[in-house]
Amino acid sequence: MQQTKKKSVVRLVVISDTHGCHEELTYRMPPGDVLIHCGDFSDKGSRSQAASFAEWISQLDQYEQRFVIDGNHDRTRSNVDDNDDESSFQTMEEFFTGIPVRLLRDEYVETRDGLRIYGASWNSASDPVFSPDHRPDVVLSHRNPCLPKECLFEQVGVNQLQGWRGDRDTSRMVLSHQIPLCLSGHAHRCRGMVVVPHQDCGKEHSCSYFVNAASLRSGNAIMPPVVIDFDMNLRKPIHIAIDG
Repeated sequence: MQQTKKKSVVRLVVISDTHGCHEELTYRMPPGDVLIHCGDFSDKGSRSQAASFAEWISQLDQYEQRFVIDGNHDRTRSNVDDNDDESSFQTMEEFFTGIPVRLLRDEYVETRDGLRIYGASWNSASDPVFSPDHRPDVVLSHRNPCLPKECLFEQVGVNQLQGWRGDRDTSRMVLSHQIPLCLSGHAHRCRGMVVVPHQDCGKEHSCSYFVNAASLRSGNAIMPPVVIDFDMNLRKPIHIAIDG
């Protein structure tokens, strides 16, 4: 059987924080190779929204592969009488069983074209150790990262600063391993991109691209997907399109 030739450029189509409004994106989904959702596909643990989302994304067969991570809204109470703590919530893995969509929860995966992806769960605060041969090209984390102030002052508006001062473990993971691309959401107002140079790595123009792909903005306006072309030879993104 003849093997399919691997692509030199992989197109990622990225959405996040749709909160049950996924169907509004149906006719706005551009062509691509890999579809990614960075969490909060439901709102406040709604099981009906989770079921609707799983059915919706499973039908988007124009993408060769589809990956999802969970956000803080993608958990449901196991018992309404339980205390409001971590143990009283259950994730929604059941909705992704038997469909051509993979829910990543602290998992590493390679796509058919060799793109290496690590998907962190919402509950994870760990920094996994990656071997040189299995360092991810892309980290998916619903949590918004905490980025250097000097980069933020140069690249984002004053009203967005707080949204990029989030989870330190996420940014530490990406920058310590010099991972070229981090996709996140959670902070709706901070949709956009920040580029952080790698320090003392001996490579000119080496950096990590942090992209917040939140789809739902203030006023419940739904934004189009973020589109990223990732060069498999250079092992870095070469084009990132973020409307809005």
